[in-house]
Amino acid sequence: MNRCGWLPNEYLERCGRHLARPEGGAARLPVCRHLPMALENARARQGAVGALADAFDVIERQLHWKIRAGAETQGESFLNGHANATIVGSEGLEIRRDVWIGVSLMASHMRYPDHRHPPEEIYIALSSGEWRQASKPWHEPGIGKLVYNPPNVVHAICDRRTSCCRQRGSCGPDRPTPDPADHTAVRPPSTNRLTPLM
Repeated sequence: MNRCGWLPNEYLERCGRHLARPEGGAARLPVCRHLPMALENARARQGAVGALADAFDVIERQLHWKIRAGAETQGESFLNGHANATIVGSEGLEIRRDVWIGVSLMASHMRYPDHRHPPEEIYIALSSGEWRQASKPWHEPGIGKLVYNPPNVVHAICDRRTSCCRQRGSCGPDRPTPDPADHTAVRPPSTNRLTPLM
């Protein structure tokens, strides 16, 4: 019996095991096989980038990875070459409606399709990758650098060499948020997003 004296310890231990993992258990997708290399590359950096990679590694197995809504229209390579997960938000480890922080992972030689959404977003690049907005040329900001996308700007990400990971998030008023894997969904214009990339 526990200190309260009225609940069996076995019951409390079972409850604790269930609460230690997200409901339904974490789900990993085929692209997650690239995650160790992406994290290893990020850890090779001193300072905040390596620390962020270490912190992410601690929680990663608890995340529920998803593919982008409509990914099947982009072909088999994209379908199996990317994944998104929510850390904080409607389906995250911390449930919130005012802040969203997530992560996206892409295999090497992968291009995330052009997309747009009302919330602005900031990406933190945790690996190499190229970024583009509207009709501007592709550019590589560098690992640990930020990429800002204004509201509704068409943007895309491409990695021509190594597996790529980014984290993203949003802040805004207390409103329901759509599936974070669906970048085509309409979101409230006042919602902002921050995204780190691995």
